[in-house]
Amino acid sequence: MGYTSNPPEDLIEKLLEWDTQALLWINTNGMEPWDTIAWYGTKGWIGIPLYLVASGWLLWRKGKQGLRALAVIVAIIAATDLICARILKPGVGRLRPSHEPCLSGRLRLLHGYRGGLYSFPSNHAANTAAGSVAFALYIRHPLVWLIGALWTFLHSFTRVYLGVHYPSDILAGWIIGSLLSLVLLKVYQRRYA
Repeated sequence: MGYTSNPPEDLIEKLLEWDTQALLWINTNGMEPWDTIAWYGTKGWIGIPLYLVASGWLLWRKGKQGLRALAVIVAIIAATDLICARILKPGVGRLRPSHEPCLSGRLRLLHGYRGGLYSFPSNHAANTAAGSVAFALYIRHPLVWLIGALWTFLHSFTRVYLGVHYPSDILAGWIIGSLLSLVLLKVYQRRYA
């Protein structure tokens, strides 16, 4: 008796189907005032006050060490962005939902926004997670962890809401950004601390 089904492929297909269904549910159930919140919540500049407060705290509490910490955090975010945008996205080549022909006409695209061509992983999710983890590791206060996690979630969730990322793109971005932050910070500390 032959077994014809391939469980790993079936599982991957099922996960991709769930990913698409979750995206469509989140995206198509959107409405005002959430549209406005998502539209502005996805903008990078909206997090500037949080980063300024965290940066100010580091400088105030740690002086010269705080300045070095900020330089390291900026380098971690830049490296995360570069790795995701220039290596992983083109390497994986997964089309954004907004560019996926089979989803054409099924998504709500606010203001016609479609984003770039590729979606995996989400740079918004990766960069925000990398920055939040790095700040939290330097500041080491539960409130920083909480605010960082909430900001990372909100900023990333907007990408699914806007129809330019699948939930798995966000999850992968969180994992990649967090891991890169941990690894790069550890490498820096071993070499220069």
